[in-house]
Amino acid sequence: MTYLVRTLVSIEEFARSQVDRGRFIRVMKRVSDNNKIKKYRGRLEAAMNRFKVGHHAFYVNFFSDMAPGSFLCTFNHMKGYDRART
Repeated sequence: MTYLVRTLVSIEEFARSQVDRGRFIRVMKRVSDNNKIKKYRGRLEAAMNRFKVGHHAFYVNFFSDMAPGSFLCTFNHMKGYDRART
């Protein structure tokens, strides 16, 4: 999750740095800024994917430790989560 937070903070810092720029500077740096935004989009997508994978792994481990035969254990088995651990 720290990677996601760091990514969001860096995007916020970039956005704040752009607010006070004048129109002339914004026009002159348009291409450069668009490239930076594309990179930030890629970083954000990667960070979100890392978060999803980590979050999923947490729940797989959490539910796999439940007592056999319990409702949640049966539910996870039906959804195929036990196959992800092998």
